[in-house]
Amino acid sequence: MQQDGLIQAASVSGSGIPTEKLLRYFEGGPGEVLLRPKSQFSSYREVLRIFESARTSLTVVDNYPDSTLFEMFESVNDSVELRVLTEKPKAGFQLALSKFKDQYGRSIEVRKHDGKVHDRFVIVDEKDCYSLGTSLNSVGKKLSLLVKLNEPSAIAALLDQFKEIWDGASAL
Repeated sequence: MQQDGLIQAASVSGSGIPTEKLLRYFEGGPGEVLLRPKSQFSSYREVLRIFESARTSLTVVDNYPDSTLFEMFESVNDSVELRVLTEKPKAGFQLALSKFKDQYGRSIEVRKHDGKVHDRFVIVDEKDCYSLGTSLNSVGKKLSLLVKLNEPSAIAALLDQFKEIWDGASAL
């Protein structure tokens, strides 16, 4: 990984030629990550890094999750509370949810909203909020952004909105 001022580039070698896959822009800490097309593995690792940072809770807001989400949840500490807010989970999601709960004995609360959220979000420990331009199951396939919110008033407003939507959503 190379660092050059405000830009940190991560490279993954392909056929002997390093290929730039991610650009991370820093403004007083982690901020925006440009997820380049065809960077599925690097982008997946970037999301896992966020998941693994959770100490008490992890909430994923994704309208189209599939079983990939449970592969990501495997890396999360067992003591972390897991929640998912979705609209239209893909085929196989509920089966994967059941199998994950059975194998790991973990409680995951999943709720379904009625079209109240468009973007994807990851909320870590009820304080760190990330916005993601693509569903987690296709992260890195196409150009997208992963943005950490830094403005305290924006984070508070977002958390308030999610609480309201969560409270009105139905259990899956």
